[in-house]
Amino acid sequence: MAAAVIACVLDQATKLWLIFWFELGQRGSVEVAPFVDLVLTWNTGISYGWFRQEGPIGQWALLGIKVVAVALLWIWLARAPSRLTATALGLIIGGALGNAVDRARFGKVVDFIDVTRLGFFPWI
Repeated sequence: MAAAVIACVLDQATKLWLIFWFELGQRGSVEVAPFVDLVLTWNTGISYGWFRQEGPIGQWALLGIKVVAVALLWIWLARAPSRLTATALGLIIGGALGNAVDRARFGKVVDFIDVTRLGFFPWI
């Protein structure tokens, strides 16, 4: 559970810092490494922008799905056979909760890591 709380707090702190103090939206693309850029993106869908939902009904439906997923992951966490599994599940839960906070607050999820130069398809 501690990993979930820490991951959620770090997720939100990082996003808020990038948006409001670093002002990533005004900077555009910031190269971090030869294959990694920081680019502010508002994701209205799920992973990689799939199933984008622009209206409030779709956004609330995605939030509801996320709540169910977190509940199922939490059950799995309670039955985790090892500390490593529990920590990994806690990190996943923390990230999901951070995205749920984004979706509830902004109606979309804050994304900022762009690795398309590694050959992955762009979601921006």
